[in-house]
Parts: sequence; C-alpha cells; structure tokens
Amino acid sequence: LAEHGLTRVLSQDAHAVGLSYGANGTPMAVIVDADGLVASPVAAGADAIRALATSAVRRTSEEVLAHV
Repeated sequence: LAEHGLTRVLSQDAHAVGLSYGANGTPMAVIVDADGLVASPVAAGADAIRALATSAVRRTSEEVLAHV
C-alpha cells in the first residue's frame, strides 16, 4: 500500500466497520476522507478496488502537482 502512496488503510477480519460503511461482502472497499466520511462508492471485487485505489492515488497526485 505504501508503494501507492496510501498511508491510512483499515483492514479487518470482523465485519463491524465494513457493515457501518455499507460494505457487506468481501473484498470490498471505500475511500474515507480525513473527517471519517465515506468519499467514494463501495467498490466490490479486486478489479473495482484496484480501480478505486488507482483513482485515489491519481487524484492525490494531481492535487499535489497543482500546488507546485
């Protein structure tokens, strides 16, 4: 995850957190913003999670470059 610039990642074995965000299966993922709010739709499956992560990294990179 660090190789992709992702520094705050929650991974869990139980379901409490996932269910509170509407992720009721595995593998599923959402982007959660700095305020703890869901900032993306639920991505279900490895390909969708990969696309979600790639999109998040791309947006972060664009935001950083915009301030250079």
